[in-house]
Amino acid sequence: MNYAFSPGLSPVDLIGGRVVVPDKVFNATIWPGYALTPGWQFPELSSGDYGIPALQAKPNFGVGVSGGGLRATALALGWLRGLH
Repeated sequence: MNYAFSPGLSPVDLIGGRVVVPDKVFNATIWPGYALTPGWQFPELSSGDYGIPALQAKPNFGVGVSGGGLRATALALGWLRGLH
């Protein structure tokens, strides 16, 4: 699904009920689905138009970070920078 909003339109903020008028044009592409559904694939890993060959060639890798404070965030950011 593709959605486009441009200046002059008045999309409604569904959470606050406010009318939001963007000052710039933007496009967003949404792929509905649930990552845990069998057979569902992230668009960048698919062989379609949005597939990224360099990303598809890399092995899967996952990182989990935990915490909720400023120190935990700084520590996690340092770890992620170190992995880069």
